[in-house]
Amino acid sequence: MSQITLLFPGQGAQFTGMGQDLCQAYPEAKAVFDLGSQVTGRDLAALCFEGDEATLAKTENAQLAIFAHSMAVTEVLRARRVAFEAAAGFSLGECSALCAAGACTLEQGFALVAARGRLMGEAAAQGGAMAAVMGLTPEQIADCCRQVEGEGYVLPVNFNSPAQTVIAGDPAAVAAACARCAEAGASRTVPLKVSGAFHTRYMEPASDALYAELEGFAFADPSLPVYANGTGEPIPAGTDLRAHLAQQMKGPVQWVKTVENLVRDGHLLGAECGPGKVLTGNGRRISREMKVKNLQTAADVQKFLDEQA
Repeated sequence: MSQITLLFPGQGAQFTGMGQDLCQAYPEAKAVFDLGSQVTGRDLAALCFEGDEATLAKTENAQLAIFAHSMAVTEVLRARRVAFEAAAGFSLGECSALCAAGACTLEQGFALVAARGRLMGEAAAQGGAMAAVMGLTPEQIADCCRQVEGEGYVLPVNFNSPAQTVIAGDPAAVAAACARCAEAGASRTVPLKVSGAFHTRYMEPASDALYAELEGFAFADPSLPVYANGTGEPIPAGTDLRAHLAQQMKGPVQWVKTVENLVRDGHLLGAECGPGKVLTGNGRRISREMKVKNLQTAADVQKFLDEQA
């Protein structure tokens, strides 16, 4: 059986019914949802299986739901002795990657994500906006943001693929930067349906509060390489993960560098564990060398296991 790199999605991948068929097919998946409900005091099965789009879109709900689904897939794979060689996750997904790599227990992971989602949701109430820009290089987009600094704070924050970068900041400045990007030749600009400006200074209150809430968490060094959002490189042994996770909320997501470095280091078979197919699609746009399997349904998981047998 081949070793795989675990890839974990971030907020926005949630959908009604997520994880339900997994829990019906695999007791390990149901155990993850049951544990998460016990730790958080939330009925995660009801949230994921029955929650409507608006409910699931709330930051405090979306992050818990995606983490539960992602870890359910991971535990099914682990129980069937699938070998993991590295991990990475997009934004929230970095928490999933660290948990999958043993940096914290599953109980701690649920507590961490519950706090992270709640605090980011509260910080988002300050306002802020995000938009995806397609068809320009990150350098061109950064230049467009600099050209509209008079409108306020805006900068590139999520480097999703060579052809798509997300900008965030003050709503007026984001709108002005989108207009400038369009003038510079962007093929498309799309305002994102999010509650705030994630991965910017808007998240500083949440970052400070998460650092305080994580006091006493007994993190361990990951048992396999976990590639960090901020650098795209493996997190070094001995890293203060409490400070790392607090910083990660307000720093950039260098997903292009992450995938490029996974390929550089020979991690060429990935499994996107959890809802959605965004990382699978972006992976193809970043590198054709890395093959990514999308594992969100029971059928996906079974097909993958059959192929690996």
